[in-house]
Amino acid sequence: MKKLFLLLLTTFTLSSCNNDDDKPTNPIDQLPPETQIGANTFGFLVNGKAVNVKNTSQQTAIYQGGLLQLGGGGIGIDISDPIEMNTEYNLVGITLNGRARYQVDT
Repeated sequence: MKKLFLLLLTTFTLSSCNNDDDKPTNPIDQLPPETQIGANTFGFLVNGKAVNVKNTSQQTAIYQGGLLQLGGGGIGIDISDPIEMNTEYNLVGITLNGRARYQVDT
């Protein structure tokens, strides 16, 4: 009976373990790392929550005719030339108002 109790106690204790302790709490740290090798990663923040799109059939990255189109997970972002690195773009809605826009597929 003691062995059965010890076995049940051990099983209960181990099943209560949580692996979320190693998960970063800062949303920006939950995004995939930057790459320049075509690693098929795509992530973004929505209202401060990290979204990682792992299904490559839902990822888009096209540059054509002076327009950069990025998308994944139902979110699309378009930015027109000139495209500048380390620049904040105001995503104003579904029309290309100024130089950037976004669209959410529902």
